[in-house]
Amino acid sequence: MRFFLSFLHKTTINFVIVLFLLISGFLFGNFYVGVQAKKDRPPRDNEVRTYNRGDYLFTNPLLECGDFNSLSNKTTVALKESVKQFVDVTIAGGEADQVSVYFRDLNNGPWFGLGEKEIFLPGSLLKVPLLMAILRKAEDNPTLLNRRFLNTRNRTDIIEHFSPAQEIEPGKSYAVQELLQAMIKYSDNNATSLLTRVISEKDIKNIYLDLGIDIPQSNQYSMSVRTYASFFRILFNATYFSRRSSEDALRLLSETDFKQGIVLGVPAGVTVAHKFGERGIAETDQDQLHDCGIVYYPNQPYVLCVMTRGSDYDKLAGVIANISKIVYETIRGGGLSEK
Repeated sequence: MRFFLSFLHKTTINFVIVLFLLISGFLFGNFYVGVQAKKDRPPRDNEVRTYNRGDYLFTNPLLECGDFNSLSNKTTVALKESVKQFVDVTIAGGEADQVSVYFRDLNNGPWFGLGEKEIFLPGSLLKVPLLMAILRKAEDNPTLLNRRFLNTRNRTDIIEHFSPAQEIEPGKSYAVQELLQAMIKYSDNNATSLLTRVISEKDIKNIYLDLGIDIPQSNQYSMSVRTYASFFRILFNATYFSRRSSEDALRLLSETDFKQGIVLGVPAGVTVAHKFGERGIAETDQDQLHDCGIVYYPNQPYVLCVMTRGSDYDKLAGVIANISKIVYETIRGGGLSEK
């Protein structure tokens, strides 16, 4: 009996030890997996980023310090009303026939739209998804950006009101990186034509498919201001390809040479990563001018997209500049003071 009790006592102790080790291992494993998963997962929109500002200036800017603000609903409502009043007066005065606006505070803040579902012919705005398609392809094949292509074409026969300040030269070869700069900075159509040879049609279509946007089928392809704004939101949040590629794209877009629209409405020195597009319709004698991008107001970056129709490109550019000014001054005057 004594031997049996001694054996039972030892067996119980061993069982408790084994059970303790199993439970400890299970708890530690779950803790490690949880910590690792939290470490590896991409930050949610409401998490503070820890990016190196010296390396990343255009994607999720200034959020790493934790000192960022979102516009209040009160400010957004006031902003929408101010823009709406201006648009109503503009159309009544014949400065434009149609004006659509999309605004979004990029610090997880609110947005508003005016005619944001109205469709327009995007024109050169479509150079941004082409840029994105090439940069994504270059992530798998970095040498792609160094490939050279010979420009065998003279100046395009497309009539442009806002002509490129510089154009690639006939008979000269250019690296893909140089062509991207010409396409975005100067909106050079010959550079764009060469770049369509860099990647396949499928690669370009995938950009639209991946983002849930209808694929362009003809030169009459149309798009709403809200839909187009998604390209810039995706670049800002670096959710489509690497942060470095997103950064490169927005840095290039910040060098855009067009200064008559959104840029004209903000003070000198404020960074704006944007793209403009124009399109004339001979049948209706109607012009379309658009400008869309990110305004890097300190600690308060925002997307602003404006698409317009009218009969005078210069007047339409002035409309866009004035809307940009209204937005900027409203944010400067009330967006931060209410927080």
